This record gives sequence, C-alpha cells and structure tokens, in this order.
Amino acid sequence: MLAPQIVRGMGVDFVRSAGTILFLVASAYGSPADAQVIEPFDADQVIDILQSEGYRAKLGTGPEEKGLRVKSAISGISYDLKFDGCDEIGASCDVLLFESGWDFPDDEPASATAINEWNRTMFGKAFLDEVGDPWLSFELHVSGGLSRVNFLEALALWDVLLKDFTQKFDIG
Repeated sequence: MLAPQIVRGMGVDFVRSAGTILFLVASAYGSPADAQVIEPFDADQVIDILQSEGYRAKLGTGPEEKGLRVKSAISGISYDLKFDGCDEIGASCDVLLFESGWDFPDDEPASATAINEWNRTMFGKAFLDEVGDPWLSFELHVSGGLSRVNFLEALALWDVLLKDFTQKFDIG
C-alpha cells in the first residue's frame, strides 16, 4: 500500500486513474464469485456451471455407467466428465476426467503409431480401447477445490484438444 504522503503528492487525478485501472483489471477476471474456490467440487456444481454457460449437461445413467459422470458436448462433440477419488457418497472428489471416444469401422482401426505421436507432442492422453477405437482424456485435479474461472479455462482447453484430435484422426 502506498504511504499516505505519497498518495497525497500524486494528486486526485492519479488516484482516480489508478482506481479505474484496478476496477478494469478486476472486472476482466469476472465477479468475486467466479474466482471463489468451490469445494467440494462435485457433479451438481459441474452441471450448474455447464448449463449456465449454455451447454447441455446431465448426470449419466444406465446399466453401462460405472461411477459418477456428467454427460455433455462441446463444439458438437459428446464427452463424459468422470469423477474419481470420491468419498463413499460420491462427493468430495479428487479428480475430474474429461473423456471422449469414437467408434471406427472394424476394418479401419486407429493407428497406434498416430496415438503414440499424439501423446509425445500434445496435451491430454490418447489411447486405443480393446477394439482399436481412439479415445482422448484430460485429467483435472480438483482436490482442494476449483474456481469457476479455472473450470471454464480447463473446458476451453478441452474444446481445443477435441478439435485438434478429431482433425488429426479425421473424425467428422
């Protein structure tokens, strides 16, 4: 903090300008609620954030579901958000895993070489499932909480990764 005598010597115009700059910088980061850490970071909060940003989001259901997951889509690509390291009631999770997979024709499986190249040069983990279909995942550690802004930044990165992955593997 500036000493009072220094502020007095700088004049009202400087203080007013500095206040305006601080206001504009703070505004660029959104509201204080956007920066507030959400803990525990759970499925209900993820659904609320996604829906408030205009994305569809619902809790995964059905006999094939294992563990807690949210189903959503971004840029026309469906994906799941899986929660790992959760307590016994499915809350207070440590890891949020973004994951998407594609079915390739049986006679045209994805190339393990291309998957390995992706993993050497790109962010996010690519892998082939047991029938040779490509998957992409991105792990986000949320133990200790996560702010809305940080979650939306991770979502924007996931969007870029999905677009790059679908382009590289000619998924359309």
